[in-house]
Amino acid sequence: MSYTIEHHPHGMSVCGAVDLGDFTHLGALAADRGYDQMAPGLASALGVSLVFGSVESLRRWRREIEARAGAGLAGWLAGGDTGLSSLALVAHLAGGEMRAVARARGGGIGSYPHDGDDLGRCLRLLDVAPELRERLPSMAGVSPAWAALVSRWDEMEALYREEEPSGRTPMTYAMISGLLADGGP
Repeated sequence: MSYTIEHHPHGMSVCGAVDLGDFTHLGALAADRGYDQMAPGLASALGVSLVFGSVESLRRWRREIEARAGAGLAGWLAGGDTGLSSLALVAHLAGGEMRAVARARGGGIGSYPHDGDDLGRCLRLLDVAPELRERLPSMAGVSPAWAALVSRWDEMEALYREEEPSGRTPMTYAMISGLLADGGP
């Protein structure tokens, strides 16, 4: 075993290289503790390989990290509610140190939202850093996919926010897929 497992009040973290064959063991261990989610963004923010928890425990863990880091964009970056598409927004729309942090974590490579989960991370970023929202139209110059998505962003956001409380966003996914098929990559 080339990794360590740590148990925290909000979940379980794994640090180190994990053999693919060990995922079954880790999944069973997580399930025994009532954890049914993996959070790659939170793992990245914590500097570990994997993080397991329940939906609510992972939310609490993110909020705790964000509170320690402070408000705004810095807190969001530290909190782990990130993905490549939301990091791409920061890499293209923010300035200075935040831009550099986002690029170092994989942003800036043209990633764009593929589904409701990706879009949700982008929207939560824009909620935390509203100054980026006014620059959102400039993402249209990043790629054809971003151009297609930005052209109907308000409608896509409204649909997501309508569906999101249910925990499922099939109509948002269908809209994103259609926009990407029509004008995307």
